[in-house]
Amino acid sequence: MEKCKEWLTLVLNKLKDITFEDILVRFLSAWAMLGICENIRIREGIRFTSNEIFEKFGFAESLVLTLLFFAMLWLPIFQKAQKGILWGSFFILFIRTLWQRADFGYFMGATLIMTIITLYSFKDVKFEKDLKKPAMWALTVPFTALVVTVIILISVLLYKAVWTPTYDFGIFSQMFYYMKEGFIPYTTCERDKLLSHFAVHFSPIYYLLLPFYFIFPSPVTLLVLPPLISASGIIPLVFICKKYKHSNLTTLFLTICYMGIPAITGGNLYYIHENVFLSPLLLWMFYFFEKKNVPLTVVFAFLVMLVKEDAPVYIFVFALYLLISKRNKSLGLLLMGLAIIYFAFVLSFLERFGEGAMVGRFENFNKSGEPITLIGVIMTAFSNPAYLISECFENNRMMFLLQFFIPLMFMPFFTTKLSRFILLFPIVIVNLLSDYGYQHEMGYQYVFGPLAFVIYLCVMNSADMEKVKRSKHLLLSATASVMVFFSMYYGRLDVVESYRNNMPEHIAVQKAIEVIPDDASVAASTFFVANLSQREEIYELESTKQKAEYYVLDLRYPNDKYTVENFISKGYEEVYLDQYVAIYKSN
Repeated sequence: MEKCKEWLTLVLNKLKDITFEDILVRFLSAWAMLGICENIRIREGIRFTSNEIFEKFGFAESLVLTLLFFAMLWLPIFQKAQKGILWGSFFILFIRTLWQRADFGYFMGATLIMTIITLYSFKDVKFEKDLKKPAMWALTVPFTALVVTVIILISVLLYKAVWTPTYDFGIFSQMFYYMKEGFIPYTTCERDKLLSHFAVHFSPIYYLLLPFYFIFPSPVTLLVLPPLISASGIIPLVFICKKYKHSNLTTLFLTICYMGIPAITGGNLYYIHENVFLSPLLLWMFYFFEKKNVPLTVVFAFLVMLVKEDAPVYIFVFALYLLISKRNKSLGLLLMGLAIIYFAFVLSFLERFGEGAMVGRFENFNKSGEPITLIGVIMTAFSNPAYLISECFENNRMMFLLQFFIPLMFMPFFTTKLSRFILLFPIVIVNLLSDYGYQHEMGYQYVFGPLAFVIYLCVMNSADMEKVKRSKHLLLSATASVMVFFSMYYGRLDVVESYRNNMPEHIAVQKAIEVIPDDASVAASTFFVANLSQREEIYELESTKQKAEYYVLDLRYPNDKYTVENFISKGYEEVYLDQYVAIYKSN
């Protein structure tokens, strides 16, 4: 009896020490564990938003599971880890569900909750112990590998399933075929005639990829290389972090931010573009500037300009920053002069030998009714400040900005040094000013250059923070970056299941297009162009005015611009016909 009283007294004393905070933390952890358990136990194909979830898990079972987890969390083994369990349970729950519901609203809600939980869970953590460098890389590499693998897997499977369009993959597939054969970047499908791609976009940087294409001469090579190029930006980023004396832990957080931000995955999932070089090359330029290595800073500035005709804008902005911040006026003047001279040369080249600069993408600043020019765009933008601001912060552009800065917890704005805000100009110039919709969407190539400036700002601004505040802020940023990756892109791995389920279709299409001789001229539906691009003449059927020997029709989707009946009525010879593909030969 005495022992019972002693035990009861002990229990009552323990209960007196329990606070409402203890109960709430354990209950929330148990509740999040319930969500994880539900998502693990449900069969494949059922989403957490489906009615089937509620049929499988009623209130009674959910309550019992929650109470079991709640009771388990009172065991002595878990006593000192309650805050970590709270953080980990909600993080795993969101990672598990974000890819199932990819709308930005759910991501923002999840991020808000994780921000609150992170601030609570790490409020007493001083981050006194740093990671060792091998541990930093051991955590950086797997996430980087995951992002790169997801990009490559999705892109390659779309190509294998014959679902990659002429724009913007078929043209580059044929361009590298010509570069391999004669070193000249010709295409026939880009402008419906034999024309150098440099007449449209001046991008000599593509020649850096040619040695790899010589070794592996396949369009697949052009899908594998871009995410690897993007991932290589981690190397100069780590060096810049070291220059700013960041710990290995904060460097880890910054590398995760770089790979997790939607710009990397979204831009690379739109196949191959020269812009992919911008992020690593700009980061190398920033690094050599920080090391006070002027020759290599200039070398990488020149490599950046070789990416595209508009790339000198990035060098001009960086030069302007150097001048106004007074960090290196002579280098700033040198880079600004090089940018202006190179930009003038490239514009002159495109006007004289090419298709001209694509200033039509700034049609929203053409209010004179005259033919649009670069000078006219600048004059219009300057003459009406309110209009300029309204264009930059239109609704779609605001969503773009949120997708850019929420994963970084707005770190680029955390500075009192006004000169650093100049480094945000590329976002305004490249992404916000134009009414060309693709330029302010994360799923296209126009984000790679601004990304480098934003990450550079994160490194500099965080270095000015007190150590604990910096670590907590970057932990929030890294957490949000991982979450946004799963929210926006991980779910696209559904293409793996789709590819497997539609294997008969893919085999049939591949078999059909192999009928066409390698030396024949072809006009093909847009999704067939890339797979037929290893030839001298390939045109997009939907837009071509050229005559070809073979016409390849994609019957997997309806198209009003061509039908089987059209070709039959005009007397074309039927070479192949099934439910997916029709091939006709001209007489």
